Amino acid sequence: MSSEGILGIKNRTENWKTARYFAPFFEDESARLQLAKRLGASDDTEEKDVQIELFWKGMRDHLHQLREGKGRNTDYFPALVSLYKDHFHDLYDKIKTFSSGDLSFNEPQGRNYNTSHKNFEIALGNNLVSTEIDIVLNAKGQLFIGEAKDEARLDGSGDLVLVHQLIRQYVMATILTGHRKCNREVVPFVVRKESDGREPLQVQFMKKKGWLPERNVLSWEEIAKLARAS
Repeated sequence: MSSEGILGIKNRTENWKTARYFAPFFEDESARLQLAKRLGASDDTEEKDVQIELFWKGMRDHLHQLREGKGRNTDYFPALVSLYKDHFHDLYDKIKTFSSGDLSFNEPQGRNYNTSHKNFEIALGNNLVSTEIDIVLNAKGQLFIGEAKDEARLDGSGDLVLVHQLIRQYVMATILTGHRKCNREVVPFVVRKESDGREPLQVQFMKKKGWLPERNVLSWEEIAKLARAS
């Protein structure tokens, strides 16, 4: 089989690369367990405890399940905002004041992270529903949420309430586990090319907040080794 791609064109999409690298973990329980432990799963986690999914829109599918295809997602938005206020009431200020060296986040707009904005409820709810996470591992008491990056940078869309991609994913997963009342620690991780020594500001922020463990920034090469290790 040719490695050059269809019509001799290399497929450069991150979803394609993610699917290729993580496909072995669906069939191999041992490899899946090793990946979970590499990300910080507890010592007593067993193969049967670990599930994996790719390109996961957990909030969208959670709300669809709740309303059984009827009613509206917006019926649940007040509860989601309440959970946001419980867990992330100071996030606007944290974003606004965070800097590292000569790097700092753009000044938040009125709607960004700001619970007092008049359209916050609808905007936050829609943002959470549309948030996708590349790789998710469900383990014993932990939910590992992974972002895969190859050539593209971590995004920052000022049109959204939750501007920054890693932060958006963490907020969504935290609110989702709270709304489902399931006992899970949300643990982010990132898969990317080897670092040139300068971490993206989002990664630095997540580490500073204690949300992203230092060890959970992995290379594609590490993923390939874990897939072969069993």
